[in-house]
Formats: sequence, structure tokens, C-alpha cells
Amino acid sequence: MPLAVPDQLHCTSWEILSQQDLFRIIRSLLASELAASRCQPRNSLPWRVWSEATPLDESSFGAGLDSLDLLRAAAALNEMFHLHETGIEDYLLARRTLQGWVATVTASLARKAERISFRTSGSTGEPRRCTHLLSSLIEEADYFAAAFPGRSRLVSLVPPHHIYGFLWTVLLPQRAGIPVLDLDGAVLSAPSQLQPGDLVV
Repeated sequence: MPLAVPDQLHCTSWEILSQQDLFRIIRSLLASELAASRCQPRNSLPWRVWSEATPLDESSFGAGLDSLDLLRAAAALNEMFHLHETGIEDYLLARRTLQGWVATVTASLARKAERISFRTSGSTGEPRRCTHLLSSLIEEADYFAAAFPGRSRLVSLVPPHHIYGFLWTVLLPQRAGIPVLDLDGAVLSAPSQLQPGDLVV
């Protein structure tokens, strides 16, 4: 039986997140998980060309995840968005496209959206999970949005699935009402890409 996915998120904490936000987060997380399993730099993978319709498998047009990669990535996404708390984490293994994963996370958040978890980088020890209240993160993003008034655009050079990327390149621009130019994994090739009023993260 198909899982019904609402047209919009009904939980107040997540009304600010768009489908594009979730796509950016999930694509970034998948790329990092795949890079880790392949022992490759994240930017050596062609993840920036993945679209919502990209299959996650190893087909010629797929993202290249084998069965173990898929399980690992699904576990990481489940951990981040606490999908197990709504009992729909198994849909990740049934919906094997990026859009399918966005829809699954959207449906879960519409039912319950209180906490989100991020992993530490591991640069100072074993990576560990840190869980935050969404309301606290939104309050922090509001503070930073007020600290940088008059910005017309946010230029992101950082992964949105990390805590600071999430705060600065997902929540902050939504709260400030400004668009995002996502250059994560790309090269800022020329100063001409920047405009007056940009906030570069």
C-alpha cells in the first residue's frame, strides 16, 4: 500500500523546509556515505549531476550504490531525521530514487518533527551522533539571520547535511527569505559569480 505523502509539511518546525532543501540535504548525505564506503574524496564522485529522478542503484544512470551502500545510506538518513520514530524507515529501501527518499522524509516529518541528529566529523576523535531540538536550531538561525541584515543571497560552499551547513545554508536563508546559490562541491571559478549583498558560507 503506497505511503501517502502530504502536499506540504504540517509540523510548524518544518514548514520552512522546502522539497529542494530536503533534496540538497539527502543528496549531500548520500554522496558522503558513498565516498566513505569507497574511500574516495567526496568531490571525486559525480553527485552534483544527480537529480530527483536519479536511481540509487548501479545502473548506467544510477548513483552507484550497491546493496550494502544502500543499507548504510538508509541507516544514516534514518538516524539524521529519526524516521524510526514514525515507523516508515523501511520505505527508504522500497523507494530507490532521490525523489522517493525526499518523499519518505517529508511524510515522516509531517507526522513527527521534534529532533534532528548530526554526526561529528571525527577530526578530534571517533565520530558521534549529536541530537538537537529543531526549535533550538530555528532560534539559532533566527539570531544569525538578524546579525546579517540586508543580504540578498546566500552562496553555499559547504555540505548542507552537516550541522553548520544545515544552520547556515538551509535554515538561515529560509528564515531570512533569501535564495541560495549552492556551490557545494563546485569551484568558485571567478569573483564575477558573486554579487553585492551575498553572504558566502
